[in-house]
Amino acid sequence: MTATLKVLWRELRNQPPFCVRANLEPKQRDSRTGKQGAARSPVPIFGWEMWPNAFNDMLRALSRDYDHPIIEITETGMPYPDTMSMGKQMNDAAKIEWCRQHLAAPSLALNNGARVRAYHAWSLLDNLGWGSGYTWRFGLVHVDFKTLNRTIKDSDHWERRAAGTNSLDM
Repeated sequence: MTATLKVLWRELRNQPPFCVRANLEPKQRDSRTGKQGAARSPVPIFGWEMWPNAFNDMLRALSRDYDHPIIEITETGMPYPDTMSMGKQMNDAAKIEWCRQHLAAPSLALNNGARVRAYHAWSLLDNLGWGSGYTWRFGLVHVDFKTLNRTIKDSDHWERRAAGTNSLDM
């Protein structure tokens, strides 16, 4: 008896929409409601807008077009400013909102038949980016690059609660 394993490897990027208009806001049609002006994530420090509904659409299309493969999301994250409050708490509220919106996409895709098995955040620690040096902080844990002290960000606490309760409503 011979076992075969069919592997599909695709890199999908949820890149920002580029719209050119005179004196108008960029608009996109919401994939769920069909209305103009889909939900947008907070704009990260490098200025790209992310459209969480497009992430859901990509997962559903991948599932439909490739006969429902098992999907593992291996890197997903955005750099947002974070600030240390008194008491050594690392606040990054914009990143929490981004996480909430982008974790909703695999949830919606699962409800529509996609076989999403895993979702991995990028990155555990703030680190060196080839194009940005140490300026863009993707990590769930803040790293002080002078002292190497590490502080868990609010977004890490939020993601831990979301995973533990299986809920985005916190």
